[in-house]
Amino acid sequence: HIDCFLKLLDEERMLVLRPPQDHPYFDRYEEIVESELKSLTTPYGRPYEILRLDTARFRKDELAAYVNGIILNKNIYIPLYSIPQDKIALEQWQAAMPGYIVQGFEYDLTLETAHIKKYRDIGWRDGDALHCRTRGVWDPQMLYLSVNRLADEMQREKNFSIDVLIVDYSQVGLIEDSLFLKWRELGTEKWQSEALKQLEDSDTYQANFASSKNLQKIEYYVEAKSKSGREETMPKTAPDGSYQFEIK
Repeated sequence: HIDCFLKLLDEERMLVLRPPQDHPYFDRYEEIVESELKSLTTPYGRPYEILRLDTARFRKDELAAYVNGIILNKNIYIPLYSIPQDKIALEQWQAAMPGYIVQGFEYDLTLETAHIKKYRDIGWRDGDALHCRTRGVWDPQMLYLSVNRLADEMQREKNFSIDVLIVDYSQVGLIEDSLFLKWRELGTEKWQSEALKQLEDSDTYQANFASSKNLQKIEYYVEAKSKSGREETMPKTAPDGSYQFEIK
């Protein structure tokens, strides 16, 4: 299962499992990263940001499939394998997804169904874990947001422009005075608001904010509401989670 090898975190980032260097799969995994994943581009035409999630052995040479978790709203559920690496995996997930609640779950079917012999020693596997055993349900009222983020480092300009794709699948319409880019200098308390304006004949919206010579590091997020009652932000954990860039 490819979802036991990597996890797409959002439109531009992926989390890829990294075996111990002495494991038979280490060279194979690194070759895939170098020759395949690094050549892929995001919907915005940029290379993916590849984050690594370190794993370890369980049951002899099997690899704990920590990337095989499920992201559900503002929660992330991760399979655990009762090995010391569990703690590190949870920390790496939390670092990759600030603002989310990251929870780990052990699953030893040997203990839970000991009275049913045919189910012994199943639990989480290296190619079959928590995400493999769940099913997403389509939300027909979904309010979808995708942000064309600025690069981590930007040259100083008079204005910075953010493009946002907003799709109201309910088709009842967006609340126009609820579409905002929120931004502030990193380390300050007050968020500034800039209205997102629709570009002609498209689902793309844009907001601009003025720079100044004093600004160094900026964090930002976007928010929107539809008449169906849906409210969304990107990142979904905003304002606890945000996009950031540094002005050079």
